[in-house]
Amino acid sequence: MRNSTRLLIAIALTLVMAVGAVSVWAGSARQGTVPIFPDEFAGSCSESETINFGSGTVTGEGVCEMTVTVNSAPGEAGALPDGWTGLFDYVSVTVTSGTAESIKVCTPLSPDWEDKEAGETLNWFVWADEEWVEAETSIEQGSPDAVCGTSEVAGIFILLGK
Repeated sequence: MRNSTRLLIAIALTLVMAVGAVSVWAGSARQGTVPIFPDEFAGSCSESETINFGSGTVTGEGVCEMTVTVNSAPGEAGALPDGWTGLFDYVSVTVTSGTAESIKVCTPLSPDWEDKEAGETLNWFVWADEEWVEAETSIEQGSPDAVCGTSEVAGIFILLGK
């Protein structure tokens, strides 16, 4: 076999493999390799239903419907409390109908946060009535452990640390 024939076969095989790889990796049913989560989630305030937003969960008590929006920008929330730093995205919880007695937002406990104490150097806050209010913060054992904030009001939740 001549060198020019070998070169043509190599080019043809390269083109076939490249076209096949592109159609599998970037096909219409596969938008790259990272899943894209929606920005808004909906659910009800029942103990049996948990709204999973990809990197955490929201549960509510009461009789209500609610929406959860995860955002890296604070929206209408004010400046963070002095001395605190944001550790997680803003989680906006809106009660769309009914009444929520309490709302709990949880996210997995990062190994970077294990030296922090819930309620002292690691705390959930809620933007409600034009101010940041501390939410009752706890660390729940599980696989993985979760840091959770519970509030009696809906609003914009954020996990802060010192």
